[in-house]
Amino acid sequence: MKDDEIKKRIKTVIESQPKKVKDVAESIGITPAYLSSLLTGKQGISAHVYKGFHDFGVNINWLISGDGQIWREDSEAQMLQITQELQLHKDWLQDKDELIRFYRNENESLKNEYTRGSIQK
Repeated sequence: MKDDEIKKRIKTVIESQPKKVKDVAESIGITPAYLSSLLTGKQGISAHVYKGFHDFGVNINWLISGDGQIWREDSEAQMLQITQELQLHKDWLQDKDELIRFYRNENESLKNEYTRGSIQK
């Protein structure tokens, strides 16, 4: 029964992430197949898995007992979560920077054309 509750909480952790299950598994130091076998009950939860979830920022007390909050409240966990979110949005941020450069260049071109009289008000 306790293992079923822990499995439910592991699923909650996975579902709370914008990452793919594969990425979550790798982040906690196990293979996706091993994570799947944990969730189906084919494998037990080892100390290595608990440590992986702890390093991922999960409050182990919550994972085991359901008490407290899902995420550790220390700054290390917060920084880890922020870093993970930034990694997920890295491509978007790069695209955003490219768009900003494009619009700045476009704006400069329009100013130049207006100054030369190529564009009327």
